[in-house]
Amino acid sequence: MATDKIFKILYLPVQIKKRAFISKLLLGYLSLQYGYSFVIGKRTPVKKIALDGPDGIYLEKDFFGKKSEYFQKFHDRNIKFYALDDEGLVFHDDNEYINRRVDYESLKYMNKIFAWGQRHVKILKDFLGPKDEEKVILAGNPRIDLLSRIGEYTYTKEIELIKRKYNKFILFNSFFALANGIRPIESQIKRLKKMKTNISEEMLQYWFNFYLYQKKLYDLIKEALLTVAEDHSLNLVIRPHPNERVSTWKKTFKNFQNVKITKEYDVFPWIYCADIVIHNSSTTGLEAYLLDKNVIAYKPVSSDEFDLELPNSVSVVVNNVNTLKETIDKMRSNTYHEDIKDIEIKKQIINYHVYRGKKLSSEIILDEFNKNFFYEQTPIFKKSYFDLTINIFFKFLYFINKFVTLNLKNPRLIDEFPPTNKREVKHYLNCIDQYFGFKFKIKIIQLASSCFLVKKIDNT
Repeated sequence: MATDKIFKILYLPVQIKKRAFISKLLLGYLSLQYGYSFVIGKRTPVKKIALDGPDGIYLEKDFFGKKSEYFQKFHDRNIKFYALDDEGLVFHDDNEYINRRVDYESLKYMNKIFAWGQRHVKILKDFLGPKDEEKVILAGNPRIDLLSRIGEYTYTKEIELIKRKYNKFILFNSFFALANGIRPIESQIKRLKKMKTNISEEMLQYWFNFYLYQKKLYDLIKEALLTVAEDHSLNLVIRPHPNERVSTWKKTFKNFQNVKITKEYDVFPWIYCADIVIHNSSTTGLEAYLLDKNVIAYKPVSSDEFDLELPNSVSVVVNNVNTLKETIDKMRSNTYHEDIKDIEIKKQIINYHVYRGKKLSSEIILDEFNKNFFYEQTPIFKKSYFDLTINIFFKFLYFINKFVTLNLKNPRLIDEFPPTNKREVKHYLNCIDQYFGFKFKIKIIQLASSCFLVKKIDNT
């Protein structure tokens, strides 16, 4: 009797599609070369499928909140847990990161924890102590892998469409998920209480004060962008944070034909195509710097407590509208020149916070997986026909929501992970393959709503 071939499975849950789906897809694509098949998609169905599916490796997006119960279920199932914090690069300070993003009860189930850079390594090792510090691996993040020719190949279609429609433009990446959030601040704080174990009143007060500061900053930045937009010779694209309301931005700029408000596409093609990127304490400032773009951090007010030092430190910092306009004019005319000393300082900052070595971050992660993978002789995945049916309903809601303003109970759920289909997954895998040239023959199977199994087809 013939036996099945050795089978390795990787589970890749994604919370916010525009932030992490393509980078996880890149990781999955490279895992095929390592002999894996992978399940990728919206976090909840991936988690359900992993609980019922073959033993394998599960890459969690963070390690905070009340997750130890379902982590225990995975542990009992012989699922190996690894973690890569999607928000582990930019934060206010070390203590705030530990209080907001780290839960020891969750960490104890992790085989390894992947760190963005040397700073992240130090924070996690100091927290875990000598007993568990070997769990921390310097790896970077597949998102950084995309900030290269890989990303250019992956987003070819989006880059062509953006260039054709906007030609030259200035990009502002908004970060006002508190001040202009889909969820009101009261709801966000209530949610934080549910997610984080033993959260202190001090931390809750910190978040409310952060909201007040962000609200002030939000109003000042809107005023500055209105002034910039008065120059009709330039195009301005504003990309709200995934958890922001678009309607408030559209209302502010309704009379400006040269201003586009959009959440369309991932952020990479927008940064790639932009002439200038404006931000305030945003990770996109770092991404723009790594793509060698003109980057401005606009800081009309400052706070040692709430400003994010890292993305601002690799940007040209300006503090008022007049200086902002002058800097934009110089950058547009290629007459802005930065001091060599400042350039070197920025390089040192980046090298401390972000891993950028000879090996891709994805390859480092997969090398670690290979030290602890599981064999499965008869891999069986159960399709959730209920979820597949529900997917049709969510697609309907999503497309209606694109054209009509609906007062949904939780529009955030739709916004975080818009419906995904096999064609979209295949498109991006083909684009990635154009760069690497492995020429995989693959099979894509939809298992649930926005959740897919991807496996390589043997030529034999």
